[in-house]
Amino acid sequence: MTFYFVKNSIITRITSKYSKNFYFMVYGCENITFDGVKVTAPADCVSFGDGSRKLLVQNVNSGSDTDNGVRIKTWLFGQGTLTITDIRFEDITMSSVRNPIIIDHEYCPWNQCNKMNPSKIKIRKDIFKNIKVTTKAEEGVVLICSSGVLCDGVELSNIDLKFNGKPAKAVCSNVKPNVSGNAPKCEAYYPPPSG
Repeated sequence: MTFYFVKNSIITRITSKYSKNFYFMVYGCENITFDGVKVTAPADCVSFGDGSRKLLVQNVNSGSDTDNGVRIKTWLFGQGTLTITDIRFEDITMSSVRNPIIIDHEYCPWNQCNKMNPSKIKIRKDIFKNIKVTTKAEEGVVLICSSGVLCDGVELSNIDLKFNGKPAKAVCSNVKPNVSGNAPKCEAYYPPPSG
């Protein structure tokens, strides 16, 4: 289900099962709330595209055993004029997720991008708070920001990450997040994530 240029709306009490693509895709929308939505299948649950503002997603259940939890993604070749700002991922529980918390400022599937030109899209003031996760990967937080425009104002607060019963790691590139509470501190990370 795709929403184009919708304003001042609430999407509530919808169940989506085994969609072949995106479940809910939002482009150019403003002041939209997703509340009480249920998605069954391990794929994109609610995804936001260009020009979307003032969005709220709450009380959403997307099942378990998914690839990605909460993610901010920009294409590697993204050039200027766009700013991704003031995104809050808060009060979330995830189970058996491969990539729970991600900023991927260098997204480039199938090696089709020119890595000599880093993304110029700005990512700033994004908060990950009160998140409880069991992950399938030792690196539960992956924050990969562009060397062309560093991410700033990123916060990790009260992140309870477990990998095989032990604390998971956070790896970062071109970002120095503010870490507070029970959240993993970043380790150096240089190669970009794949996929």
